[in-house]
Amino acid sequence: PSEHHLPLPHRRSIRSYSCTLENPTTRAEVQHLVDSQDHAELSRRFAHRIAFGTAGLRGPMQAGPACMNDLTILQASQGLERYAAESIHGARERGIVVGHDHRHNSSEFARLTAGVFRRAGWEVYQLKGLVHTPMVPFATKKLGAALGVMITASHNPAKGKTASFHLVRATAYKLLCCHNGYKVYWENAVQIIPPHDTGIATKIDESLEVDMAAWESQLDASRWDGTEELVEQYMEMASELSSHKSLVFSSWIIRLHHSAKLISPSLYSTNASTSLLFTYTPMHGVGEPFALSALEAFGFKTKSVSVVEEQRKPDPDFPTVKFPNPEEKGALDLAMAHADRIGSTIVLANDPDAGEQARCEPRHIRFPLTRLLHCRADRFCAAEKVGGKWNVFTGDQLGALLGSWALARYKETGAPIEKLAMCASTVSSKMLRSMAQKEGFVFRETLTGFKCVVSLGQWSADCLSVELVNRWIGNEMMKLEQEGFTPVFAYEEAIGFMNGTEIRDKDGVTALALFAEMAAALATVGKSLSLHLDSLYYDSAGRLHLDRYGFHATSNSYFICRDTAKTDRIFSTLRFGRPDVDSSTAPPSALALPTSLGGYTITHLRDLTVGYDSAAAAPTLPVDRTSHMISFAVGSVDGDGDGDGVEVVGTVRTSGTEPKIKFYLEARGADRAAVRAKLERVREALAREWLRSEENGLEKP
Repeated sequence: PSEHHLPLPHRRSIRSYSCTLENPTTRAEVQHLVDSQDHAELSRRFAHRIAFGTAGLRGPMQAGPACMNDLTILQASQGLERYAAESIHGARERGIVVGHDHRHNSSEFARLTAGVFRRAGWEVYQLKGLVHTPMVPFATKKLGAALGVMITASHNPAKGKTASFHLVRATAYKLLCCHNGYKVYWENAVQIIPPHDTGIATKIDESLEVDMAAWESQLDASRWDGTEELVEQYMEMASELSSHKSLVFSSWIIRLHHSAKLISPSLYSTNASTSLLFTYTPMHGVGEPFALSALEAFGFKTKSVSVVEEQRKPDPDFPTVKFPNPEEKGALDLAMAHADRIGSTIVLANDPDAGEQARCEPRHIRFPLTRLLHCRADRFCAAEKVGGKWNVFTGDQLGALLGSWALARYKETGAPIEKLAMCASTVSSKMLRSMAQKEGFVFRETLTGFKCVVSLGQWSADCLSVELVNRWIGNEMMKLEQEGFTPVFAYEEAIGFMNGTEIRDKDGVTALALFAEMAAALATVGKSLSLHLDSLYYDSAGRLHLDRYGFHATSNSYFICRDTAKTDRIFSTLRFGRPDVDSSTAPPSALALPTSLGGYTITHLRDLTVGYDSAAAAPTLPVDRTSHMISFAVGSVDGDGDGDGVEVVGTVRTSGTEPKIKFYLEARGADRAAVRAKLERVREALAREWLRSEENGLEKP
């Protein structure tokens, strides 16, 4: 392209990118940007390369090295192949598992990835058709593969700015959902952690030259209409199983049957005879065959599940929802309406990947449950109809319910309670920690995310000291298993749940089956899920079980700040009392952190950006200068601090993928009204005093 009017760095990047590019349509897209002299867009796409981190790759599908496209996928695959071949013994013989969801171009990216590894002499287990994300780590573990790659993306808006993206063949498409991702699992079937991310990134930078064979083989294999191909794959996903995939799928279902029957055969028969009717929505995802098979494996009959027909088929444009994330307001409206029509009182939902699950339930004696369909199938959400109104359970409430059920199932085995273990992320509720303190099992708190969960501490009945170790959720669960514990459950408040260690990632399918089982068991004694949640706080006479687990209330939300410089100034002012201090370089001695919030005295404060912890000489958690994260506590349940018997803990941090300042608050105490009141006061003070939301023009959700 004739880009002489552009800044020199842009010209060099465009020339380098275009010289490697063999896609004529994408070349035309680059030429159009150059001719239009859209410097801002060119800078966004060409000033840097798309970053490879512990989440792999994630971004908009557009031309340019900063975006997801055929060239960056090939380059990433080449770098990953070279790093893994050097780092893992027998990697090429052990092979790689490659899967993809139904998003635009996911199958193309999967084929490109598989092609790179095949040409390098790897055994490639390419899962045919559409799979939910947890299938890839499970297949990696089951087949003993050296790597796993899943082509998928987190919840992206279904409706937004129309973006142009060009497939490998010479066809241009206008897409509304234009993001995708490249998720990598290491030989332990867990998402990669440092230092592998930086090692892979370095190899990618050394592997930017792409040979002609990569393009030619892809062109020969992909002469079809992408949209029509995706629709066909949606319809045939259950039947297009390769021999490798059949082995994995069958083993996965066998494990589910084993899981369902092993602990209590009576639960299996309870599920089979339940009068509950479940309403299920896949939210245009790909997880239907997995969810239905899981429910069947647990004993549930077909008549117990009703699917939301309008959201049954996988669709990468998510036409019936504004935002295909069960956590977002309104995402479950269609499922709730369906449940109301058929008399169902429980709604289950997975995000469009079957990794996450959402659930609703009306509070009545008879519970209907819906079937879950998945696009990613790694998260799970749920809701309940209370007093004629639908109430969506929060991720923390689901965590408490599933954690209590895991505890109950474990107790039935008669195994020693001190060998039981659970985990939760640091921004999640402390309910599991309270359970562990009272019941005597081990609990470890971690940083956010299942790719890496850094243990913040270990609590047991007789030891409340902090033992800080560098682990992430999947890795921490594995570590517990290696130490001789039985890790049965882990979760993060963003509706991600991990049951056991067979699948070393969040898995909405197994969470769905266990949640349905819990609902069926509770129904036999005339108890709803909401009543069971209340019983974790109160006894049958309405008295608070503070000596047991205590009443916990959470309040999580975020502000939108599209100006990263402003975000930095907000946190600099909070840390140093002035906006012009660089948090990435300033020493801890420059700190002037607040000592109060909303009139309450700060009893603990930790800043993992600059490396400060008021309870220790230095934080034992990893310090990350590239992001903002401050945690604090006010008050105490024993009356210390503010003397009101209510403790509030919180974290405020920036998102690594979105222009958001997120906050997570939780209050615990003996008086429900006092807990909620203090929680609200702290929330208001956080926005007013610390973030100065109105003064800084922060947008509310």
